[in-house]
Amino acid sequence: MSTQRSSARDPIFDSRQSFNNAALSGDVDTLVSLATDDIVCMSPNDTTVYGIAEWKAWWEEYFEYFRVVALSEPDRDVTMNGDFATEISSYMIAIVPVSGGSRIRDDGRQLTIWKRQADDSWKMWQTIWNSTRPIGIGTNRYMSRLMQKKESPKP
Repeated sequence: MSTQRSSARDPIFDSRQSFNNAALSGDVDTLVSLATDDIVCMSPNDTTVYGIAEWKAWWEEYFEYFRVVALSEPDRDVTMNGDFATEISSYMIAIVPVSGGSRIRDDGRQLTIWKRQADDSWKMWQTIWNSTRPIGIGTNRYMSRLMQKKESPKP
């Protein structure tokens, strides 16, 4: 498995790179444009996101609290099945709280199913990821947000 394009068997490579670049730049519009209207997203320690409106709201809230400063996929494999591409990868991500604080690093794995569109483009249809780090470590956004709220001064 690799992040390098090795053959025509990986028609979603460019879409994945666009997704990663958008995450690094905080570009919600691009992240939304790369998803189907009926996307389903299951992120760790969070509710399931159903549909493009919830997907957009999830990313807007995420970037309200965090900035992605590093993102890589050391291993990546894509399996084609007609109009669907199943992507299995590992990732390393580093984020920093917008309000200040230490960099948070996480290592994990993800499973994403991409769906071919009528115009031959590929969009993210279903995705799930999880950390491979011990509980309490990593980019648990829920816990990080909770700690930020506890630390913020009361009006």
